[in-house]
Amino acid sequence: MRRNASLHYPYLASQFCSMIVREYIDDSDSELLSPSMLNRMCFISNLTTRQMPTSQMLDALAISDPYPKQTEALKANCRRLCSLYGIDTKFAMVLEFVVVVNLNAGLTAVLGNLECEGVNIDSCAVLAEQCDMPLSDLKNALALLVEQGLLQQSFEEWEPAKMTMARPILLRLGGSLVQSKGDLLQTLLFEAQPATFDLSSFTQANTALMQRYCQNAMAKGDSGISLLIHGEPGTGKTELVRSLAKACGCQLYEVRNLRFDAGQVDNEFGARHASNQRVKMLSTLQQMLAATPNTMLVIDECEDMFSSSDTSYSKDSMQRLLEQNQVPCIWITNYAAELETSFIRRFKLVVPIPAPEKADLRKIAGQTFKGMALPDDYIRKLCSIEHMTPALIQNAGHVARRVDAKRQEAERIIDEMVENSLSAASLWDSKPKYQQQLRFDPALLNIRGDPISKDHITQAIRQQDSIRVLLCGPPGTGKTAYAHYLAEQHDRPLKQIRCSDVLSKYVGESEQNVARIFEEAAAEQQILLLDEVDSLLTSRDRLRSQHELQLVNELLTQLESFEQPLFAATNYDTLLDRAVMRRFDFKLFCDYLTAEQVKTLYKRTLSIRTLSDNELSALSALKHLTPGDFAILARRLKFCEASKTNLRDMAMGLLRDENQRKQPPQAIGFIK
Repeated sequence: MRRNASLHYPYLASQFCSMIVREYIDDSDSELLSPSMLNRMCFISNLTTRQMPTSQMLDALAISDPYPKQTEALKANCRRLCSLYGIDTKFAMVLEFVVVVNLNAGLTAVLGNLECEGVNIDSCAVLAEQCDMPLSDLKNALALLVEQGLLQQSFEEWEPAKMTMARPILLRLGGSLVQSKGDLLQTLLFEAQPATFDLSSFTQANTALMQRYCQNAMAKGDSGISLLIHGEPGTGKTELVRSLAKACGCQLYEVRNLRFDAGQVDNEFGARHASNQRVKMLSTLQQMLAATPNTMLVIDECEDMFSSSDTSYSKDSMQRLLEQNQVPCIWITNYAAELETSFIRRFKLVVPIPAPEKADLRKIAGQTFKGMALPDDYIRKLCSIEHMTPALIQNAGHVARRVDAKRQEAERIIDEMVENSLSAASLWDSKPKYQQQLRFDPALLNIRGDPISKDHITQAIRQQDSIRVLLCGPPGTGKTAYAHYLAEQHDRPLKQIRCSDVLSKYVGESEQNVARIFEEAAAEQQILLLDEVDSLLTSRDRLRSQHELQLVNELLTQLESFEQPLFAATNYDTLLDRAVMRRFDFKLFCDYLTAEQVKTLYKRTLSIRTLSDNELSALSALKHLTPGDFAILARRLKFCEASKTNLRDMAMGLLRDENQRKQPPQAIGFIK
């Protein structure tokens, strides 16, 4: 006997097969049946392989029931369903027939073979006669169960042999006595995971409108509450839906297409295609949950269901699911472009989910990495990585937590996971990135002349105004760091442009690169930083080549029309084209550190609280120091930690050398 043969109800299959055969086949049609079919249906291994008359076939079908308890359980539950749905218990035989046809592949093969041979089987009429029930009453009962979602009808309007039932329900009917309709429903429901975040974590979407609409529409009993959520993979669409359901006070259930039982993947409805399964499951859940308040359904990765319309099922049936659903449905896809316009316009709300803002990512990361003792600077740096998503953060956090990693070990694991995941998706940016040895402190940026300008610039960045700032001054004074700092503080993406990003050996390509860079920055609302801008905007009086003049002209044109914040940094502002100066709203000269700033950075870099008199005197004499010099000192200190070197003496010597290197050259001769 085959494993799990009891689930195929061989005895009932033989009874129903005999019923059909006696009605439609006589001995002269013996070739319509074969011993192999009967063996497949009833697991009879002692049948001869030669063809037999129909009468002998029927005798072979007269088997005893090898699983009487299973059979009786099915019969009892079919009678119970009749009672629950207010149907004459005579109809129980019809339900038994539908169950066995769905589970017994041999019986299905027999009926299919007869149909292929031109035998027009009317199982409705046969069952009505056998259960002594008027044909009209039987069809009314079928219609009721289709309406309630228990049965799924086929193209043959009311043909029980072609009706399907969800596999979880089929299996449930062979078990203990069904107590209620809800008992059946529980076999189909897959509760979504609980929400991890609240809606305030998803500021990139209009969650307030989504929540208000869903709550008000459900309160008024509206049908057709369908939302389409779309965006790039990993942007938090599924998490957002869970949070939305929680905010609306609803239980969220997933509409799946496969069920895993005992390690095996089962086709829930006997449907050939996965998309067909999901459509049937959705239709069933809609009907069975229609009277259940405060429920929502989510259909993740839904694009395949729409692409299969008109092949596995009609487009009209999908449109009805969107317009007439009684239970609110939220559809999620990464590929909204694959949906036809006729479908998209039937959604009440279409909500794009772009990548989260950096502040939202930091909030998600802070919650995900809670207890791992990760510094705020690390989390900020992690969340600033291009293409970072909530899914990446949560996956990395899950692994780090499972191996009990904390602090530096957790950082290494998280960094490795993020880089590997982005690299696998060809999204990892391996280009060298701007690195700061010392964290930027705006109090140590020494702006010559008008210090109020910094306040105006900060306000403009905060309000996302178009502003153009020229930063000039000696190397290391913090020009580049200042632009990065402002972008980081206001969660704005910054794109740093160097000479190598623009210049090309091919005529005309440099100007094309400039246009592309500005176009991309405008589309992605990035702050632009033109580093060492003197190499790109050299005064046209000094240029001789036509292509160099064209490049400067293109840059000046793009500067004039760019509507996002723009910074340009140079150590040689005197080399810039004169037309450049009038195109900048602010021109800031970043000077060497003041004496007080030098003392502050010295103590901070060496982690000391007080200075000796000799140190105070020596530092006061160093007039040409920059934050960049202290960054060099910080790097040097890392190599001296294990040695017995007097760190303070070494630090003072290094700063003296850097200061001396910037002294103006001495005049030659006797005239000064």
